[in-house]
Amino acid sequence: MEAVARINEAVPSASVSGGDNREVAEQSGKIVVAVPFEAVAATIPPIQSALDGKLVISVVAALTWEGGRPHPVVVEAGSVAQLIQGLLPEARVTSAFHTLSAEILGQPSQTLDEDTIVCGDDREARHATMELARKIEGIRPISGGRLENSVYPEILVGLLAAVNRIHKVHAGVRFTGLKS
Repeated sequence: MEAVARINEAVPSASVSGGDNREVAEQSGKIVVAVPFEAVAATIPPIQSALDGKLVISVVAALTWEGGRPHPVVVEAGSVAQLIQGLLPEARVTSAFHTLSAEILGQPSQTLDEDTIVCGDDREARHATMELARKIEGIRPISGGRLENSVYPEILVGLLAAVNRIHKVHAGVRFTGLKS
């Protein structure tokens, strides 16, 4: 409910409600998994049935944080998105938004000028995720192909965090040479 209050304060025109994970999963058609990597295995299985057939977007990167620094974690499934797909065999899992700053996204007045790679085995789910990304002003979604390619933007999160820490900025990613 605290998150709902913060969102309503930041975006008064938004229609926002809250609840526990199961309630939200049951009521939503599109789900964004945005938990720390170490919480994925505990968060997903209890709501599995509520996510069957739904679009599930992973923004999770296989990183742990120690002393404010990212450390990569090897995911047996290949990527976190593939791990989530394994936990949700009936869901339509995609991955996106990894390199976007949560802090910047939480400030509607901030201007964005970044790309996000969208991966997924279900072509319709990938396109639906890209359409969702297009609704965020300043974000250009780029198809990254199959879900197995999610490992690359997930890994990029650690490097981007290091660059941002070194340069004391909120840098993003922009791919050149692509037609919109």
